[in-house]
Amino acid sequence: AGGRHLQFLSVLADVTKAPRWIALRDKLITLWLASPDWDPTYGTYFVGAYSTDPAFCCSASGVGVPNAYAKGYRANSSWSLADLIEGFMAAYEATGNPILRDRALRIAQHIYTYAGGTNGFVASVFGVDTTTGLHVDKYAAYGLTTYTDPNYTISVINTQVLAYQLTGETTYLDRAKEWLFLGTRGTFGSNV
Repeated sequence: AGGRHLQFLSVLADVTKAPRWIALRDKLITLWLASPDWDPTYGTYFVGAYSTDPAFCCSASGVGVPNAYAKGYRANSSWSLADLIEGFMAAYEATGNPILRDRALRIAQHIYTYAGGTNGFVASVFGVDTTTGLHVDKYAAYGLTTYTDPNYTISVINTQVLAYQLTGETTYLDRAKEWLFLGTRGTFGSNV
């Protein structure tokens, strides 16, 4: 939700030029850029144990990773990160603050590195096991290594297009095309 708020306030402040909305937008920017949740090593914001543990804990069959956060798992919602990138870019366009653009790019690079599961689909929650540096996601934690989620796969396509636009690196555009292909052909929950 934070990304949506930043995007909305950036547009509202730009359209109205009202000091009230500009001040609120700038306050949100300051909060995001000073957030202790920013991880410069992995180039993203991670949620704490309050969200990581339930996402990875246990399926109805008991499969999962209890106390995942304490074990070094760090995660976030793919949809939320995509929204945050949109918010950062709207704020960058309004303010010209290069840190916002750089953070958006770093998050897109993080998504490129860690979002695709073993079958290429993006899970609703994904991240990294900081003890190994390997990709982790909600479905694999439940033992569903071939689970498909086209909705979340589609949600991160624009992050890769943006990374391509900012860097000119065609690997990002190729990943966007791959996720577009998978996201428009997958069936939620099917095992491929």
